[in-house]
Amino acid sequence: MKESVTTGVTALSAQVTCIDKAKYEVVRNSILKNLYAYGPLTHEQLGRLVESHLKKKLNDLVAWYFIVVEQDLEYHGEIRRADPESRLIEVNL
Repeated sequence: MKESVTTGVTALSAQVTCIDKAKYEVVRNSILKNLYAYGPLTHEQLGRLVESHLKKKLNDLVAWYFIVVEQDLEYHGEIRRADPESRLIEVNL
């Protein structure tokens, strides 16, 4: 039986989502790796980088996993908006 992760309430769906733990960790690591490597990025820039990195592993679902994991990381304070006026996302150090 696969382990799953229950994510926090997401802004888009306003509900709790369960996803495969291994896939969650792969996406989480890609998000954080790209933010550490490139600094603050927009949602779109970060999504393209994650998608190009994980397309072979997650197929067409990479965009869905990216949105869910990104929102969960923001919900739990691992990443944040650079400032209220900006669309940039950064690691919350």
